[in-house]
Amino acid sequence: MRLVICLLLTLALQGVHAGAWAAGTPAPGTQVVTDAGITYYAQRGDTLMSIASRFTDSSANWAAIGKRNQITKDISIPVGTAIVIPTELLPDEPAEARIVAFSGPVSLNGPQGKQAALKRGEVLHEGTQIDTGNNGFITLAMHDNSRVTVPSNSSVVLSRLRQSRTDFSARTELNVLRGQAESRVRPLGKNGRFEVRTPVSVAGVRGTHFRVRANGTNSATEVLEGEVGIERPLRRDPTGVRAGYGSIATAKEIAQPIVLLPAPRFVPPNEGFDRMITPHITLAPMNTASAYHVQIATDAEGQNLISEARTRGPTLNIKDLEDGSYFAFASAIDRNGLEGLVGMQQITISKNSTHSPAAVGAPRADGTAGKAITFRWPQATGMKFNFQVARDPSFSWLIHKQLTAEAQAQVPRPEFGTYYARVQVVAPNGATSRFSQVQPFTVTDQWVINEGDPATTKEARRVANH
Repeated sequence: MRLVICLLLTLALQGVHAGAWAAGTPAPGTQVVTDAGITYYAQRGDTLMSIASRFTDSSANWAAIGKRNQITKDISIPVGTAIVIPTELLPDEPAEARIVAFSGPVSLNGPQGKQAALKRGEVLHEGTQIDTGNNGFITLAMHDNSRVTVPSNSSVVLSRLRQSRTDFSARTELNVLRGQAESRVRPLGKNGRFEVRTPVSVAGVRGTHFRVRANGTNSATEVLEGEVGIERPLRRDPTGVRAGYGSIATAKEIAQPIVLLPAPRFVPPNEGFDRMITPHITLAPMNTASAYHVQIATDAEGQNLISEARTRGPTLNIKDLEDGSYFAFASAIDRNGLEGLVGMQQITISKNSTHSPAAVGAPRADGTAGKAITFRWPQATGMKFNFQVARDPSFSWLIHKQLTAEAQAQVPRPEFGTYYARVQVVAPNGATSRFSQVQPFTVTDQWVINEGDPATTKEARRVANH
């Protein structure tokens, strides 16, 4: 009788304890993800070895888990006990890359030599090797929407495609065997990592836009946004490279970062600045440049590249492109082999570009209404108009740009100062006229004043007649 009463009391106490526990803590078997790792609430029969085997894929990690939770022996753990499994013991989960754009000769060799299909949306897995031929390009999206572009004549291995089990941040590693990889990396979570390796360097970032190029016995890293840490493999000699700088690495050293060359300026043909109908691209020469790199894409972000070339002179002939509108990206290469910042220009390729529409007269401010200024210019039947306002007469600092089917435009009223306006005629086939003469105008607190006749300044006349 006494034994039965003891058993009933024990069961009652366990029930009270379980009820109190259930009301205040997660149920047994629950997993809670935290910055420190995973907190697991033990079930009946759990031991440190079983927990280690389940969460870290190795029962040998039981001692490390026990130390983290101040448990010295691998024994059964009371039901509901919170056990923290540290992030460093958690294996990563597989992730994927996806093709978003490609053109030209590209081959994809997956793990065990299995070839992946070259099509938009195709999923690529860890271990895939990408090889591009002459004018072959491919752009990939990582699972966190970071982007990697592999240009022509390159070989890159997706050596690691993983994600953290805690915050699902990317843990990505690329291996550039030859050629180049350009990465636009989204800000990573606490446990994220993005590395680009070459035979002589490792570039690690937490969110930035940068290029890494393997050139045999050395590598070049050029940072366009953010900051990159570079070190030699198996060494702990990191060098920080911030935006606008680049560095050359060899097996012996990582050179101190130097300033990248500025973006080259596109020299417009007679048809105008914004839309160039031309069989070639001309850049303003730079004394410090040893060569120039030009890429052509069908999109303004440069993800869908279709052609590229390097040239020692500032003029590049465009070949084998169909008539249409494109985007040109140009950079200058210095004497160290570092490629500089990138300039972009929309262009139009036309094999019959001699029939350009006539230019119209300069736009003039014709009244204000609240916070807007109205500009008008002569009509051209059946045409559209490319209207621009800038802070300077050479139109290097645009504050307003608009394509309109009417011979007028409204501009948000800028702050006090002198500005410049011009307009260009755009034909239905994309052909464009010269820009009009430049019309200076001054904005005051109460008035908008046309500053006399168009092109009254020496600089404005030079631009209009270029």
